Amino acid sequence: MKFPKLCGRKRATKSRNLNVRFNLDDDTVPITPQTSSIPLNNNKTIIAKRKHFPLISALAKTIHKSQGDTYDAIVSTNTIASILEN
Repeated sequence: MKFPKLCGRKRATKSRNLNVRFNLDDDTVPITPQTSSIPLNNNKTIIAKRKHFPLISALAKTIHKSQGDTYDAIVSTNTIASILEN
């Protein structure tokens, strides 16, 4: 799936040497673990740290099930054209 060129631009610029080293496409953007510090009270005496991958969960829905729903944005693949091309 192709994303807009501006999506992940900063991270892609930092990882260009990895793309060359591992023979990846120029538009490949790595997903690396991140650590977040979350203060749990106003005195900041307790800090929770969490290490995670910055991913957003997604879901899929058939066109019949989604009839009548409203969405801010969608991603669609033209599967009929893909089948006809192959």
